[in-house]
Amino acid sequence: DAAGSALVTDNSFIDRTPNDANKAAGIRTTSTGAPKIANNGFTLLQDAIEVISPTAGAPGRPVITANTIAGVPAGGRGILVASSASHALTGATSAVLTSNVINSEAERSTGVLVSDGGSTAVDPTAPGAGVIMVGNRVIGLQVGLRDLGGRAAVTSFGDVIATAGSSFGPAQTAI
Repeated sequence: DAAGSALVTDNSFIDRTPNDANKAAGIRTTSTGAPKIANNGFTLLQDAIEVISPTAGAPGRPVITANTIAGVPAGGRGILVASSASHALTGATSAVLTSNVINSEAERSTGVLVSDGGSTAVDPTAPGAGVIMVGNRVIGLQVGLRDLGGRAAVTSFGDVIATAGSSFGPAQTAI
């Protein structure tokens, strides 16, 4: 929490034992600044990038751009944006995603998941969660973009979102 505007670029994050009980995440940020996560590679991680609300104050707004996320395992998510139902937060948890490539062929995999803690807790006064997506390619996952009650903006501009096949379900779902 309260981290500034970190810059994380040109790294590789790999889970070399993806089938064990320890489900790895590549990057988790609870920043209140504006971190930039760019030009990284993520392979076989349960959650490649997690944007989680801080415990209090105004959540940051990470810019996540030009990353390659490959081999999202069953039940995994390429990018997770999640808010809590805490009233100590003073704004929505959100991220800007541009020009990322997320792919997988695993069942029960999701490219981008927006999870609004206030909505899932049925608390209309808690701050929400949202995402702005521009020019991303989300290919072959069971669900490309899933919105679990996001009350902040969830937008998609010029993204290519294509699921593995009709047996897996829709490219985008709102719940």
